[in-house]
Amino acid sequence: MTTATPHADADHTAQRPGLRLGPHAPRQSRLRVRCPHCNSFARARSSDLLTPTYIEVRFECSNDACGHVWVAGLEALRTLCPSEQPNPTVHLPLTAAIRQALGEPTPASAG
Repeated sequence: MTTATPHADADHTAQRPGLRLGPHAPRQSRLRVRCPHCNSFARARSSDLLTPTYIEVRFECSNDACGHVWVAGLEALRTLCPSEQPNPTVHLPLTAAIRQALGEPTPASAG
C-alpha cells in the first residue's frame, strides 16, 4: 500500500480556528509518496488528468536497487473550504462543518 505523508502545512485546520469562507493566502506543500515495496521516497514522473476530480500519477522509486514504477490515483473526495470560482461541472460533497456553517442540514440531523 502506498503511503503519503503530507507536509506539515497541509493540516491547516490547526492554523485556521473556525470556518472562514473566502480567499486564502497561497501556501506551498509537498506530498511525499513512498514506494510500496522498499519504503523509499518516490518521484512523480508524469500525470494524466482523467476528470476534473481524478488524476493518475506515474511514480518511480528513488531507490535504484528497487526500481519499482507504478501508477497511483489521486481523487478529490470532499470540500473543506468552498471555491470562490466553482466549476459548475464539479460536484464534491461538503463536509459537515461547512454544511452546518451554511445552515444546511447534516445527514445526522436530517429526517
